[in-house]
Amino acid sequence: MMHGMSGSSDSYLLIGPSDGLPYLLADAGFDVWLGNSRGNTYSRLHKYMDPKHKSFWNFSWHEMGTRDLPASIDYVLDRTSQRSLHYVGYSQGATQFLVMLSMRPEYNEKIKTSHLTAPAAFLRNMNTGLGSIVEKVILAFDDREWFSNRHGIPSWASIFCSVRPMKSICAALFMMVYGINGDQISKAIIMLILKTLPAGISSRQLKHYLQLKRSSRFCMYDHGKKTNRLIYGSSWPPDYPLKYVKPKSPINLYYSSSDFVVSKENVLLLAEKLSLCELHHIPYYSHIEFQFARAVGTTLNRPIVKLISKYETDRNK
Repeated sequence: MMHGMSGSSDSYLLIGPSDGLPYLLADAGFDVWLGNSRGNTYSRLHKYMDPKHKSFWNFSWHEMGTRDLPASIDYVLDRTSQRSLHYVGYSQGATQFLVMLSMRPEYNEKIKTSHLTAPAAFLRNMNTGLGSIVEKVILAFDDREWFSNRHGIPSWASIFCSVRPMKSICAALFMMVYGINGDQISKAIIMLILKTLPAGISSRQLKHYLQLKRSSRFCMYDHGKKTNRLIYGSSWPPDYPLKYVKPKSPINLYYSSSDFVVSKENVLLLAEKLSLCELHHIPYYSHIEFQFARAVGTTLNRPIVKLISKYETDRNK
């Protein structure tokens, strides 16, 4: 299971044992492995580079998809003596998966079923809430660490927002920033989120997404024409070859008409590019509610467990 940008493995656990997908899968008899993307709270060690140096942050979700996720899958399969596994990825976790299978198609054979929730790929007309000027400023930054929780920012926010008069204000601000419907997420969950998120990213991850928005393509990182010619052999970055994404079973895409980050239109465009997929519409979910909504256990997580269990049952008949 792979979390979204600025998240960590904590994100899948905060909803609790009664509705959290890792707990439900474990209760159904599955081994559950929670991934952590490069650079977050739990993934900062490197043999040769130090997170204090800019060179450590010279990565995007492209490197996560071509290097980190394949290595994680190989590790899990080796430890469990299995040939293939089930995959769940939220937002950037879905992006990594699509990058992996398009760039390293040999991993198609290692995927039993896949479940991509709010899958970030095509981002045309994405509403970031930042404004074009702020987006230009972000794109101008060099590669560095952003949104780290090493300096106590989430914990201070949690303390501040735990004071009774501030709870409603913090909840309102959180809902405004993330576009959350007031009846879909509880204040208690917001307090838990503030303790762990954001968990840290490279600025290049966000820049790469903004490039997708501006280009209306699902393509590799744009280094500028001169460097692009050296890396790609062309002035512009190539599209990810989604024609190679062909796992053992249809890819399950979960989307909502209320998600302003990964819109319904962009998920349908992704579906057109994939050779085999199944669409699942989740009503009224904003982007972050795919992990933290009150009813996420009923509307999303239990149906995923059911599909995974059915695959195993049918395979063993």
